[in-house]
Amino acid sequence: MAIKIQPANLYNPSTSRKFMKSMASNGLARFILLEACVEAGRTYYAFKRGGFDEGRERFTEEFLGAVFWLGGVKAFNRMNDAIGKRILNLRTTDFDTGSDKARDTIANVLHNERNTKTGAKYTQKQIGVFKTTKLIASVLMANAMIGFVVPKMNQAITRARHKNDIIPPADSGKQANFEYFSGMSEFLENSKNKDKDLSFKGGGSALMKIAYALENNTTVQLLSTDVGTTAGRAISARNKHERREIVFRDVASIIFYMFSMPFINKIFNMIEQNGKGSRADSINADYTTDLMKQIVKENGGAMTPEELKSAMIGKEFTMPKAIKDKFVGDFMQLDEFKKIIKTIPGVTEENAAKYIDIAEGMAKLQPEVEGKLRVTLEQAERIFKGGYLNDPEYLKNLYELAFDEQKIFSKSKTGGIPNFLKPYKFISSEKIEAVDNDVKFYVEQIINKAKKAGKDVTEEMLERAAKTNFKFNVLNWGTGFVISAIFLSSIIPKMQYWITKKITGNDDFPGTAEFRHPQQQTQKV
Repeated sequence: MAIKIQPANLYNPSTSRKFMKSMASNGLARFILLEACVEAGRTYYAFKRGGFDEGRERFTEEFLGAVFWLGGVKAFNRMNDAIGKRILNLRTTDFDTGSDKARDTIANVLHNERNTKTGAKYTQKQIGVFKTTKLIASVLMANAMIGFVVPKMNQAITRARHKNDIIPPADSGKQANFEYFSGMSEFLENSKNKDKDLSFKGGGSALMKIAYALENNTTVQLLSTDVGTTAGRAISARNKHERREIVFRDVASIIFYMFSMPFINKIFNMIEQNGKGSRADSINADYTTDLMKQIVKENGGAMTPEELKSAMIGKEFTMPKAIKDKFVGDFMQLDEFKKIIKTIPGVTEENAAKYIDIAEGMAKLQPEVEGKLRVTLEQAERIFKGGYLNDPEYLKNLYELAFDEQKIFSKSKTGGIPNFLKPYKFISSEKIEAVDNDVKFYVEQIINKAKKAGKDVTEEMLERAAKTNFKFNVLNWGTGFVISAIFLSSIIPKMQYWITKKITGNDDFPGTAEFRHPQQQTQKV
């Protein structure tokens, strides 16, 4: 009996699963939570060491720095979008820059958009230059705010509080402003006039790749501000000892902001999953579990592992080489594929209509490119494998859940085009395939565990599997979060203070020491 697949917009996962998905995604959730811990921890230790002046400066720097770090590039990008749209007479700036075997957003832009005044079409180079230039400008503007405006404002507030104090002159160490960046000019000089291959596998220019990463990859976006922020704060420092603290703190923090949580999650997954570093996220696993529970229920409440494998995964199928060779760039236009489908082994006059119908469903798992549907080689092979994991209707709902934002404290959306089907939105085939592989591995784990235990698969077993997957997601990401938060909020500040004490001989914050002990400066400069 055919199973009715639940539409994504009618599936409403639990708040805990939506929260876990947001923590494990490339979004801002985990960075915001980390920043809250950093704000509290660093402000506390700053008050403890340097009193009100250092505590206030740290709170202000962390809070305003976080605002521009987390949202500055996006905000300035929107502003620059509006400016660029007006200057270049673009009809829209709401598009990604990316292309691969399944999607080509720029081809769609070039196909659909024209200059509103002249009617002339834009070129790929024009699109790439516009996107990259305005994104780099957005990054530089965010860097300037965090690295120069906020520190100078902070220092001005502190000076204003002590304007009536008698402060003896001291060597501020300004001559050392660039001591940490001495190799930069040499690097820039050596980089001039060197031809480099800027092509990328899978199509698209260097400009397009840079623009896409800066606009859509949260990690790349935040890292792009980190370098400029550290340099700006170091240049803005009041003396060489404050500068040393800034460089140590900011460089060490990058590791625990950006890389420690995904790394710890991957290591824990590899230990638990026999070497596989990723796992199905909480929502994808839960949605797929609900489907399997429905299948098991329709089959009397229990299925052998082999029966569930056949129902979910289907059979092995590899496209014959003669057919593979007809795919250019690992894809083929749907109309062309329909013409040759009867030449594929296993396709007959009687079942051709069924396979064509599945092929049309597969082609609709990505937006049209220049008004035409295409089928990738992998999708073409999945047409003949069978199983619900290869069913276009199931995949459509899975991808919608995987790539649309899940609002944690509200119900799922009830309409609109899903992100993975928007013609100007680029979601790479690698990301799609990663979702497929993680869900398939999750199903295989359940089947293999039942097979090893010599038991049938039941609804209760499936429910336990979903809960176990959720627990490991919480454990792995949670452990990474706790370790990162401890280092960022406590260990790094303590190490930073220890280094300063070893070098200067006292516990004062170098930036405000002159205001703490105006009559006797013991700091070594």
